[in-house]
Amino acid sequence: MTTCTNCTLAAQWKEYALALEVLVSACGVLGTTVCLWCLKTCDKTQAGTKIQLCLLFATNAVVCLFAMPGTAVLELLFLRNRRVERATEVVFVVLYSMTACVDQLALAVIAVYRPTVVVAVEVAVTVPAVVALMLAFVFVNFEMGLSTNNAVGKLMYGVFYLLPITIIATAYCVILSIVGFRRCGRRGDEARVLSWDQISLSLCVLILMNLLLDFPHVTMHLMNVSWKEPSFVIVHAIYRLHFALDPLVFMGLNQRFRQKALQRAFSLVPGRCLPSSSESSDRSQRNTAVAVSVL
Repeated sequence: MTTCTNCTLAAQWKEYALALEVLVSACGVLGTTVCLWCLKTCDKTQAGTKIQLCLLFATNAVVCLFAMPGTAVLELLFLRNRRVERATEVVFVVLYSMTACVDQLALAVIAVYRPTVVVAVEVAVTVPAVVALMLAFVFVNFEMGLSTNNAVGKLMYGVFYLLPITIIATAYCVILSIVGFRRCGRRGDEARVLSWDQISLSLCVLILMNLLLDFPHVTMHLMNVSWKEPSFVIVHAIYRLHFALDPLVFMGLNQRFRQKALQRAFSLVPGRCLPSSSESSDRSQRNTAVAVSVL
């Protein structure tokens, strides 16, 4: 009776969560499309960084366009004791699991590795993960994802989800420590001059946000909470917010990309245009010069 009651309550919560996840998917598709367009047209971003970000946002686009909406609908049908064809379930569940894993691995690579030889590193990390997950889904029984109740599921979850999160958290702490030591080693104006470039800053905020959203999600899996529990539904809905927030945060903290997106948007409106980024920077410098002369 308790399980039946939990399923009914979880189904009710899932209806609200489904509306949120559809909105997240729409915002994620729009945001990742704009980010990919900005990366494609921007000639000032390093090639290695551009490849890594393209992989991250392309994977994010696949999640928001296909994997997450389909999986969310299947989860609601499961909670209502309704089923679709097994092939449909397998396609969406496997697609969502693999793309979410690749998204996590791509973020881990970005956190620790940003020089050259990026393509080889991305392929060496993501391809074995995809193959291993495919084999796991072939030989292990699953419902709405890879279960952590058995040894294989725990191993897969530890290697492809917990390990990247640990790497991301460690790299983030190292980055903050290095910046802190550099600031402490400089004095006065030199410490204020030291600053990150906009892409590095946006990536650090992106990593921190993903870690905060990952924490309750990982906790639920480690506690072996059933996906039929209302708490699991709520935590999953919160965790999936990052698929929409990732491109929005990255775009919002990167002035060059934000300016390009606004210029493109205003160019579609007759009679409206924004000044170019060079004009904006020149105007900002003139305003600063005037303020200094007044003082």
